[in-house]
Amino acid sequence: MLTSIVKYLSVLLISVIVGCLVVGEFILWQALPVSCSNSEKVRANNPIKFVTNAKGQGPFRGERWSQLVDTDLSKWYLKNKTYESVIIENIEDGIDISSWWIPADEASEKRTVIILHGIDGSKKQFNQLIPANIIANSGLNVLMIDVRNHGDSSCPDGWHFAGIEEWKDVDVAIEYLIKKKGIPEKNIGIHAVSGGGLGTFFLMKNRKDLGAFSLDSGVFDWDSIVQHELEYHGVPGFTWQLAIFVAKFHGIFFDKNLPKEALETLGNRPLLIFHGTEDTRVPFFHSEQLVKYVKSFGGKITFFPLEGADHTEGVLSHSEVYEDNLPKFFKANLL
Repeated sequence: MLTSIVKYLSVLLISVIVGCLVVGEFILWQALPVSCSNSEKVRANNPIKFVTNAKGQGPFRGERWSQLVDTDLSKWYLKNKTYESVIIENIEDGIDISSWWIPADEASEKRTVIILHGIDGSKKQFNQLIPANIIANSGLNVLMIDVRNHGDSSCPDGWHFAGIEEWKDVDVAIEYLIKKKGIPEKNIGIHAVSGGGLGTFFLMKNRKDLGAFSLDSGVFDWDSIVQHELEYHGVPGFTWQLAIFVAKFHGIFFDKNLPKEALETLGNRPLLIFHGTEDTRVPFFHSEQLVKYVKSFGGKITFFPLEGADHTEGVLSHSEVYEDNLPKFFKANLL
């Protein structure tokens, strides 16, 4: 009798473990895949002329986005300047990084800002192009890139790794600026949009001479955003631990990217934050908590809450805040 009970419990335990692994694998595949492409409407976008994402393909969902799809973006087109399409090679990982280089009018200008897109985004989307052109039209150099598995760059597996792998492509782009363009690291800054901030945290830790950072709608509470992202894709948020556990079998260690550790390495480097108070993708409290944490150790931080704006909507609804502050911030801090 006892032997039968032990066998039954053993089978039950194994079944539960296998079931959990299967559920974790399913959840992981729901949360991480990205398109490795640009949607049809934005495919022809470039710094000189671009449009918004299509209906149902915006940075947030619902009728509110549908009302913005025909917004005239011409005031943010690149003015009287040129851009160059560049492929930057990440030789170690076998990635071709599709990029746009927008040089300053003055050849002697070294101050340069790299624009980083979010999860399933690309350099061809309005929430990258508007801030990029605001900065470029102010007289600074700008480099826009597509990280692996996004836009026009190489697509080795079709996954987003929450910055764990993507930051390496940005690191290679920084080396390109240093070696090919002769730009000192201290003159390079980062403007990261949404999930682009995840890779930026690695850059903060590993590139101690980068001059300044700006985050738009960024992540701070890692546990919370994983649960929120799963729920955004229709998966119960409480199952996130299963996905994180299974990810380790694929060599993905999400606990490597801890925002607090990165922020503690800022030193005297300044951080600029934009976030919509009605963000439905990365809730506003992420930036509130981030700002509070940086202030707790005396970090240099400037925060612009964008009243009523949804996820990265601020570049449209509060464009004057970006126009008045992005160029000024980088001009002052990339000297």
